[in-house]
Amino acid sequence: MWSQLSAQQMRKLSSLVTVVLVSEDVEFLVRMGGWAKENRLLVWRTRLVVVTRLPIPHLQALFSSSWTYSMMNTLVVNVEDSKLISRYK
Repeated sequence: MWSQLSAQQMRKLSSLVTVVLVSEDVEFLVRMGGWAKENRLLVWRTRLVVVTRLPIPHLQALFSSSWTYSMMNTLVVNVEDSKLISRYK
């Protein structure tokens, strides 16, 4: 993972930053949300895109329990069709 210093440097280099997380692991997404909050990776103008195949109930639980995902500028792309994924491998 990035260090706090490099996250701050990235924000200073660009006024608009988009962070993309791709994961099917709920625990990783929880840890990343906490790390992003602690290290101030995300600010109000940062966009966060989460690409996953998690079931909707898992996503709802993640959003209701995580400040990062519920309060920041977050977009979730839930790719449930595994045929679509295989097509682009």
